[in-house]
Parts: sequence; C-alpha cells; structure tokens
Amino acid sequence: MPYDDKDMYYDNTWEQYVLEADFPKNKIAMPQNLIVELGKSDYLKKLCYEASDDIYNYIYRHGKQETQPTKKYVIENLDEERKLIKKAMLYQIRYSLRSGGNMIKDMAGIDFRKGKVIPLKEQRGERGIAKSAIDVLSQSNYLLKSTHINEYWVGLDE
Repeated sequence: MPYDDKDMYYDNTWEQYVLEADFPKNKIAMPQNLIVELGKSDYLKKLCYEASDDIYNYIYRHGKQETQPTKKYVIENLDEERKLIKKAMLYQIRYSLRSGGNMIKDMAGIDFRKGKVIPLKEQRGERGIAKSAIDVLSQSNYLLKSTHINEYWVGLDE
C-alpha cells in the first residue's frame, strides 16, 4: 500500500510517487536567489512531477511491459525501494536545475553548438536522465529486462 511521508507523496491519479517541493529545496545546493525565485511560483512542484515521470518512465522502459505491475508493487510497498526512487527523483531534479536536463530530453535533435544532428540513441533515453539517478536505480533490479523479475525480489511471489 503506498504511503506518504514528509518528503514524498503518492499521487493516486498518476499512480506514482512525487517529491514534495520542499524536499529538493532543502537537499540540493542552490544559490539563495534561485531558492527565493523557486518559492514565488509552483515551478518546483511541476518539476517534481516531471522528475517523477522521467524516473518512472525510465524504469518501465527497461523491461517487458508485463514487468510493470511488479515494479510498481515493489516501489509502492518496499521501503528500501522507495528510498531509491526518492533519491533518483532528487538527482533528476538537480540535473534539470543545474544542467538543463528538461531541455535536453525535449530537444528537436540538433546540436546547435556543433551544427549537426544528435544521434537518435543519444536524444532519447540516457541523455534525458541524470547519470546519478541511473546509478541509484542500478542498485535495485528495476532496470533488468527479464520477464521473471519476481525472482529478483525475494519473497515477492509468495
């Protein structure tokens, strides 16, 4: 059963966890003027939703579609897995704020600095997700492509 805490809540409409806007504000090193600006609008709240989408989509993209219910169950019910998701979303927000990760994932496919097309593999996938978020997700079995994913979470199929 999903649960909310002071840092993260479960959005029943989207069926995924979303960070509270204050969590990244208190955990990511940011210049004071940025913190003030973020407090003036709901931008950070929207960014939290976007980071949640990015992380969940990345997890679901790794594996067969039939593994999604298992991954969803694990995220919702295992405390250690929720901690990893929380950290991955935090790193994704940091990437978006510091490196323009949101712009990268929505790019048209042209590297204007170099004046050439960005390879499709780079445009979609790894480039839009923070390396540190991928590292955190790799600590679990989310990214396994096996259809027998229940075997990787001990006791899940009991």
